[in-house]
Amino acid sequence: MQKKKYPPHVWRQGTPEQQLKLRFLRARCQARYRSETWALTWEEYQDLWKLRPSNNTGRSRGAFNLARINHTSAWKSGNVEWIERGIATTRRDSQNQTSQQRRDSRKEICK
Repeated sequence: MQKKKYPPHVWRQGTPEQQLKLRFLRARCQARYRSETWALTWEEYQDLWKLRPSNNTGRSRGAFNLARINHTSAWKSGNVEWIERGIATTRRDSQNQTSQQRRDSRKEICK
């Protein structure tokens, strides 16, 4: 019995569909780790992936990332958008500061 031979571009990364499935699984696991509700299905994620504005995705500053519009709501198709990573991190940092200010004000009230 002969083993299947895969072309060299598949050896390390897998096929493009396998890579996308891995991105989906990582995103879902990361959301669960942060105790965020994940309501996106694999099919919805594939549709969102087709709508991305550029092939530039990842961790670099100009790359595009999927982010929630309303951070208190779940990861679902009506609550996500593609935005630049730099904008996403800035927005997330400002929301974290706001929640930190709320926590500080609660501490003041409790004193």
